[in-house]
Amino acid sequence: MKYLIRFTLLLTLLLTTGACTHNDGDIGPLFGYWRLDKMTVNDTPHNLYDNTGVELYAFAFQSNVMYIQTMLPHLDYDRAFGTWSLDGDVMTWHFRWTDMNNYANYTDPEALMLDPSGLTTLHVLRLTSSHLDVEYTDTDGKVIRYYLTKTK
Repeated sequence: MKYLIRFTLLLTLLLTTGACTHNDGDIGPLFGYWRLDKMTVNDTPHNLYDNTGVELYAFAFQSNVMYIQTMLPHLDYDRAFGTWSLDGDVMTWHFRWTDMNNYANYTDPEALMLDPSGLTTLHVLRLTSSHLDVEYTDTDGKVIRYYLTKTK
């Protein structure tokens, strides 16, 4: 009898904990954590990591909220919060939000060359459960592509 009670309590705990990870419902394959593996400018690889002081750019998507985490040496990091939307093959990343108490950073990393207005409209080249490839053309006509791989 004790075993049945413990099993029922554990099962209930697991089900309720697992249900809370998707805020505002399932967003499909975007949900989760992604790493930026490669970035190109006009099909030329852009140096993101070698001798830049950055170890990794990581992205996370949940509900309509996203963040870009810049991993730095010695377990230090910066995190920029924004929102995202997806309509067909058009994805929008919106940074430059504010809050009354300045609790969070809403400015995307400059090295990623996103639109300086804070609103970047990207074309989705590939979106699967493990890969996200997007591109946008900046005001100078440069085509910038981002290649992300899901980590979990």
